[in-house]
Amino acid sequence: MISRIENKYLVDNSQIIQFYKLLNDKSFKEIYLKRKINSIYFDNKFFESYLDSEEGSVPRKKIRLRFYGEKNIYTAEKIFLEKKITSIEGKSKIVEEKLNLKDYLEEGLVDYNYGICYPTLAISYYREYYQKENIRITFDTLIEYENFDKSLNTMREKSNIMEIKCLNTENNDFIERNFPLQKIRFSKYCSGINLLKLYSK
Repeated sequence: MISRIENKYLVDNSQIIQFYKLLNDKSFKEIYLKRKINSIYFDNKFFESYLDSEEGSVPRKKIRLRFYGEKNIYTAEKIFLEKKITSIEGKSKIVEEKLNLKDYLEEGLVDYNYGICYPTLAISYYREYYQKENIRITFDTLIEYENFDKSLNTMREKSNIMEIKCLNTENNDFIERNFPLQKIRFSKYCSGINLLKLYSK
């Protein structure tokens, strides 16, 4: 069975030129146009999804509405309800297109694991997409977090995040040799909750 490897790396603003040079030198090609991604994350009143992610618990889940372009969800052309699940078998994602948002944004949604979940955090960023053979790279910049209930409470991530997805350890060895960047365990949802101080014990 071929394993799928997903690693995240920190790219400081001072490293961006080096990052693009590496992509060019190693013949990575841009496969999609750069676009703005917006997400609204949901959690229950105990922030169990956040805590599970912080602790690395398995199984765990993140629930979000995702749309593209401008940050106004009510004018978005398409909106998707996504559930990212991490289990002992690996990672998976369930995606459904949604049309009626009023119930979710005002009344919350019911999840099998976490019960009633409400919108807690809005995240927006720009994403670029690159690929070489079976190695795919996404590069996220200008990552911003907003408290969903208080939109004036906004924070920006200091660094940028590169994520690499590859099919096997041979691909991963190529990445480790050619991309001398800091590997990290990173969740935008957790980082936003922490920066905005939305959860306290």
